[in-house]
Amino acid sequence: MLAIQVLHDLYLLCPTNMFKNNNVCKKQCLTCRLMRLPYRPKSNKLKAVVGVSNFILNHYLSYGYFQDVPIKKVIHNSRKLDINISKMADLNYINFGFIGTLAPNKGVEVLLKAYHKIKKPNYRLFVAGSGKKEYEEYLKSKYKDDSIVFMGKVDPKNFFKKIDVTIVPSIWYEAFGMVLVESFAFGVPVIGSNIGGIPEMIIEGVNGMLFDPYKEGDLEEKMLKFESEISDWRNKSEIIKQSAQKFLDYEGWLNQWEELYKLVLSE
Repeated sequence: MLAIQVLHDLYLLCPTNMFKNNNVCKKQCLTCRLMRLPYRPKSNKLKAVVGVSNFILNHYLSYGYFQDVPIKKVIHNSRKLDINISKMADLNYINFGFIGTLAPNKGVEVLLKAYHKIKKPNYRLFVAGSGKKEYEEYLKSKYKDDSIVFMGKVDPKNFFKKIDVTIVPSIWYEAFGMVLVESFAFGVPVIGSNIGGIPEMIIEGVNGMLFDPYKEGDLEEKMLKFESEISDWRNKSEIIKQSAQKFLDYEGWLNQWEELYKLVLSE
């Protein structure tokens, strides 16, 4: 069978992507093992399997999926971006930012709690994106603060030009964080969760830093560390942009897929 499976999430292991009650599942539960019992043998009938990150592919392999598949590859996602902007971040402030879906699994409340614990007069937090109306209203009410700006849905250019660092506080298994690519492309470092595919993209001290979203106080510690190093980070913009290049090489991405199809057809 000349079939190719592309892995973007953990649905084949769990219908909720191994995330339950606002926590990641450390292992596949008995219910999901039984529910997904037919999937593993079927996974071995493919010609190729592609993960959008090393994490997502290896996670499936660790559960015995795709063991007999002859071609196993990682092809990261790619996209085209208009990154022609002039930075306008107010140098009188430390400008933290979050952009994405306002949902529990994205960890936005982890960030808001951390920010409230350490906020200073020279801190600002920009929150861009939208979610379910009830959850948005809950966040805006509970974390109401003059230094927190809920921007709603915005053009990424209008977000990244305002901030010094992007916080990616996901508390579930992100297969691949496109928001990291966008941030790097605009020369903005990332403080990201050490979970899922996020650690594959962050080089400590070069384009950002990692934190444990399940360790009390770890995000606060990294945010304070960023403040203490703010001058260095503001001078790393061009270095940070280089981190995004392989993910912005759209032609190279297409070539990888073309080569894969050729390989599958030649087998």
